[in-house]
This record gives sequence, C-alpha cells and structure tokens, in this order.
Amino acid sequence: MSDNAAVLDGYTEEVVIRTPNRDEFPALVRPGTDYTETFRCWDMDEQEFITVNPWRVVVRPGPIA
Repeated sequence: MSDNAAVLDGYTEEVVIRTPNRDEFPALVRPGTDYTETFRCWDMDEQEFITVNPWRVVVRPGPIA
C-alpha cells in the first residue's frame, strides 16, 4: 500500500505524531479524528496503518518542518 492508497481510503489530513522518546513521524488521519480516543492512522515513514493510543503521543498538524 502507498500514501496514495491511504488518501483514497479517506486518510487525507497530515499530522505529526511525537512518541514518548521524542521521535516524530508524519502520518495521515481521517478528517475529524478524535485524538482523545485510540485512533488509526497511516504511518507515512513505515508505509503501514497503525493504531495509536493518545495517552502515549502528542499529535500536531503536519507536515514536519
């Protein structure tokens, strides 16, 4: 799968996710994603869908500068 396939599946909003160890990666989420609940996103670095627990990360609008 690719970023384009994720976009076609509705994951069109780019965000940056920061992990507890301060790593950051770009991801695609569906518009209106609730970041206070566990959510699914497309990891643009690893090219795969992942499930994110919100209490473990910080989410901000992307892309990475």
